[in-house]
Amino acid sequence: MECEILKQAGYTVMRLQGRLNTLSCKRFEESVNKVINEQITNILFDLRDLIYINSTGLKILFYTLRKQNDVGKKLVIFGISDNVLEKFDIAGFLPIFTILNNEEEALSALN
Repeated sequence: MECEILKQAGYTVMRLQGRLNTLSCKRFEESVNKVINEQITNILFDLRDLIYINSTGLKILFYTLRKQNDVGKKLVIFGISDNVLEKFDIAGFLPIFTILNNEEEALSALN
């Protein structure tokens, strides 16, 4: 799994590629914590190129959402594949997360 971090004014985009599984979750969690700890910012997760996510990856996203909510910042997910979306649905996370089609919609949701 690759995680590209793009810092912008007022938000950070985290682009995930590949498989978010047991082998990559620790590295992903470290990347997320680094973004959160460096500055309090809105976070956009670009999941267009994420082909798999396991329950640990979902848990990391959930805890990240809670941290963002605690400090009054937003977490928005966009570009999610049907396969990954199904994992969110099975976990009961669809009503909890803001999941949009593309980056333009995600940016609009920050306002």
